[in-house]
Amino acid sequence: MKKNKLSISSITEQNINLLERFISEYKDDEGHFRYFESRNAAIIKNHLATFLLLLDDEPIGYGHLDQEADKTWLGIAIKTQYQGNGMGKLLMQMLISQARISQVSKIHLSVDNSNEAGIRLYTKFGFQNEKIEADKRRMVWTNPVL
Repeated sequence: MKKNKLSISSITEQNINLLERFISEYKDDEGHFRYFESRNAAIIKNHLATFLLLLDDEPIGYGHLDQEADKTWLGIAIKTQYQGNGMGKLLMQMLISQARISQVSKIHLSVDNSNEAGIRLYTKFGFQNEKIEADKRRMVWTNPVL
């Protein structure tokens, strides 16, 4: 029986092809992650951190901290078939750790109200509702040491 190897890879311009592969495969997935609908993979130049979660060599999850003007935004996506197995938690741990290392004071995110699992995950990591609209909400995490 083959044992699967789970790893997290930091994405740079040298291995951006892994991210492009994830984006291409995720478009066919049932998930909803609109970040790359209006951006291409080169956007990682603006990121504080960009991570891919790999199962063997297959990208199954993605997370980033994107610096946009005076705000840091978090984005995360896990392929549907791997959701509910702690993969989002692993990426969130990496992203929050990176935010602390980078001395980010607040992280913002936007999530669909229908994404109940995502909202539970963000809440477990200390995100609080900032603004709730009919179809989505904005949440914010505040670094407790800054």
